[in-house]
Amino acid sequence: MPLPENCASEQLAYWAKVITEDAMHPQPIAAAAIRWLRRNLPPPPQKLAVVHGDYRSGNFLFEPDGAITAILDWEMCHLGDPLEDLAWSLDPLWCWESPALAGRLLPPSEAIAIWEKSSGLRVDPQHLTWWRVFASLKGLAIWISSTENFQNGESQAAILAMAGWMMTDRQNRILLDYLSVHSKHEFGGDL
Repeated sequence: MPLPENCASEQLAYWAKVITEDAMHPQPIAAAAIRWLRRNLPPPPQKLAVVHGDYRSGNFLFEPDGAITAILDWEMCHLGDPLEDLAWSLDPLWCWESPALAGRLLPPSEAIAIWEKSSGLRVDPQHLTWWRVFASLKGLAIWISSTENFQNGESQAAILAMAGWMMTDRQNRILLDYLSVHSKHEFGGDL
């Protein structure tokens, strides 16, 4: 079981390693994000929780009345900070057709309020910002890894190459947006 004070640093180390091992060319935006994340680690979580790791719209089954009946894709599940799942669900990648709606479902402020009420936890905006930058870095690592798996023949699914190419570009743009806003102003840390 991870120590609460290591939740963020352990996840960051894991996904930074994925990028280092799987990148087929330099990833300067990822490197800048990793530096920023290392310099601005959040405090320990309010509580340790089961983190789904891919909690977002599209990974649940629901009834016509909207009742959720199952949560899918548990392969990235681990113990950690529950803010990690919230940040992942809010990533702009999941709402690019409807940027004002988290996961194309509702405004982010409403999603956060529902999460706070349901979890009994309070969202600190600075801590959530760290996890949101992390979520985009993690997404970038996944897309880099997808491309590498196709390129090296580990998978013949062309969708991995296409998704890797398109999503790597999109995730890089999201990271640049975050880093341009948060590199100095909120945390005092340079890239």
